[in-house]
Amino acid sequence: MPPKTGRHANKTAWVAHKHQPSLAVTDDKITGWDASCCEKCIAVLEWRRKYGKYKMLTVPGRCNGCKNKCVKAAYHQLCQPCASAKKLCAKCVNPYEVPQEELDFARREAALRKAIVNLPERYRRSAERKLDKEEVDLDAVEAIVRKATQRQGARVARPAKPAAADSSSDSDSDKANSPQAKRSKTTPVTSPSAPPAELASDKDAKMDAHSDSDSDEIM
Repeated sequence: MPPKTGRHANKTAWVAHKHQPSLAVTDDKITGWDASCCEKCIAVLEWRRKYGKYKMLTVPGRCNGCKNKCVKAAYHQLCQPCASAKKLCAKCVNPYEVPQEELDFARREAALRKAIVNLPERYRRSAERKLDKEEVDLDAVEAIVRKATQRQGARVARPAKPAAADSSSDSDSDKANSPQAKRSKTTPVTSPSAPPAELASDKDAKMDAHSDSDSDEIM
């Protein structure tokens, strides 16, 4: 038989700060848990973050080991250098030794999360999806970061396009190639006030003929 659930069980998981995403505690704000806390404290901190009970520090806290204000993570009593040097959990201050493989994995993951912040949105989203999986493949994330940086470098090194010609020269060439300019070149322009030479000569000949006829009648 399937396990019994509550009478008013939720169909979807509850999301902390669903309508206020700026208040959500994302992974880039809490890097370093795996390298400085034991498994029990990590589970407690994850529960606080999942249900909206995790409160970020506004100012660095004082470390109980070196007595300096260098604790940046909430609910921690030791800074990461003191916790790794004394081999203690930074939250519960109990003896805890982190394997070197986990330390290297946590450092690589923290470095990649910082590197994908400035990537284009397409590559950043694909890298975040791979980092949010249960089994994180850091090699695939590094390949995405490498491909994005190569594309950005090629885009920067691309030669610029030749500058456009001067607008004045373009306007002059457009005026020269316009239909009105071509029509003015083919057909000569004559002023309406000046009559053609042939018409003037015919008019003078008619006037001379009329004057000769008048002189013959007088004779």
